Amino acid sequence: KFQVTLMKPRIQPDREIGPALAKIAEIVAANGHSISSVQVDHIGTRPSESALCILGFMPGHAAFSSVISRVVQVHQSFPEAVVSLPWQQDSDSSCWTPFLQALKQGFGGIFPAALKLGFHTTVYPFWQDSLSIEAALGEVKKSSESSNNFNKLQERVDEDFAEGVAPATAVAVVNEIGWASGCDGISRPAVAQKSTQENQCTFIANVLRTDWPATPYFEAFFFAGWPFEGSGDGNDCSSNISPFTATESLCPESWGQSR
Repeated sequence: KFQVTLMKPRIQPDREIGPALAKIAEIVAANGHSISSVQVDHIGTRPSESALCILGFMPGHAAFSSVISRVVQVHQSFPEAVVSLPWQQDSDSSCWTPFLQALKQGFGGIFPAALKLGFHTTVYPFWQDSLSIEAALGEVKKSSESSNNFNKLQERVDEDFAEGVAPATAVAVVNEIGWASGCDGISRPAVAQKSTQENQCTFIANVLRTDWPATPYFEAFFFAGWPFEGSGDGNDCSSNISPFTATESLCPESWGQSR
């Protein structure tokens, strides 16, 4: 299964959306694959790390109607996929309420019961200087009460959006989780000190063994840089330790213990 992204309207015009979705469907069908989620970029501020309520994205914004149309088209093309929107744990009702009301009208006045509407966020505890190693490891692990724990994210999405999008399903999506130790501007000394191979492997074990939401539509995408074709340029998060190569895990089994 794959996640795909529709780029912002300035990059991917409305006229290209229908053909692009048809081409994606053709490619995955030919290879026996499927689409688990489609991320809809609204204004192009790092789509997986963005939030809906930025840069004046409200009714009247140049991209507003385009985004509504794209969500509807994605659901029509891939009715089993989650249609993922930029949340970043920001449920500002002054932004989300008019957007969801307009989206409902885009579906003819009622959300389809089969619609899975995703609200995506990133989770990068190791990039927070103030967190100790144990605190960073504990953000996503079984029984954690952190707002970043997967169950807690789904609970928040249910609380903030489930009623408003019914009879559709509101789904939390972790579009990026993990960290890298070689990204300029991100990996400060406090972060690099945490990002040992052992810590990364333990964090992955915590993720695998944490409390996953009951909904079958929840997704989490682990972000890990590796050298492209064996040659990292220092700008792709691959100039230091990564828990993966492009084809295999580097986590020894003895380090794959959650804590």
